Amino acid sequence: KLSDFLTKLLVQVLGSIILLVIVGNTCILLLTDVNGIITTIKLIVSVILTFANLVLYFVRYKTGLVITGLILLISSLSIITLTVESTSYSWFFQFGSATISTPNINLLSFCIFLFYCIVNRSMIKEIVFKIVKWMNN
Repeated sequence: KLSDFLTKLLVQVLGSIILLVIVGNTCILLLTDVNGIITTIKLIVSVILTFANLVLYFVRYKTGLVITGLILLISSLSIITLTVESTSYSWFFQFGSATISTPNINLLSFCIFLFYCIVNRSMIKEIVFKIVKWMNN
């Protein structure tokens, strides 16, 4: 049925749609510069990666889906930022006199990344299986 096909297609690209909406909103804020927003390199890189990923979706769908996951992962680790105002959290653990800190984690990107992994779990299993098979050969 057409409705089943459209539902499946929507679920498969939902992570990229959310990512595109967030970055599109960021682009609009950057262009209007309403509140004197200062562009950062992280934000510019995320915009470039997202729009390149959108083009990749039309050329090679599965590769675009994988790149979406990578973009969400690196944004979860605060290497790039998807929103103008992003809050990152880091936790510290102390063992005697040694202190260990976690990397900065952007909770919005991390939640979207978790949702992406849940929706695309079969594709992720397939990719992990191929990597393990390649490493064993």
